[in-house]
Amino acid sequence: GTLAVSANGSYSSNIVRLEQVNARSSQQLDLTGSGTVPVNGRGLKVALQGSAPASIVEPFLAERGTRVTGTVQIAAEISGSVENPNATGSLSLSEGSIADPNSNVKLVGVRLQARLQNSNAAQLSLDGNLASGGSVSARGSVGLTTTGFPAQIDMKLQSAKYTDGET
Repeated sequence: GTLAVSANGSYSSNIVRLEQVNARSSQQLDLTGSGTVPVNGRGLKVALQGSAPASIVEPFLAERGTRVTGTVQIAAEISGSVENPNATGSLSLSEGSIADPNSNVKLVGVRLQARLQNSNAAQLSLDGNLASGGSVSARGSVGLTTTGFPAQIDMKLQSAKYTDGET
């Protein structure tokens, strides 16, 4: 699909001042932002808000064949420096779905809340219904480090039904 990006701002004293940035696509991406971006050093401060299709994560899940639907609401702020940015913000998804053919699991009515803290940890909560019956909820945190994604997640299954598709 097509991606349209527009920006309005100014540049002086090695600082880009973005009055407004818009990114829109035919696949339901709709982001707006504003802020300041220094060419070097501290002073980075950009706010972003909008929505994106949940399917935007599918390239990272392509090896598994996982499909994701729904619209993600985004509110984020990036501060610090271009060399060492710090991101905080939140993501939310309601009435989404996740289908993972490798595990034969499909979740519907998915509600996800994620809060990013200091670019290195996300607090998560997820609730959904298994297409095969029952529900699942998960709460916890995921580290976002250069060495991986260490996680501490507690899951609760209620009246869950599962079949591996083989029997």
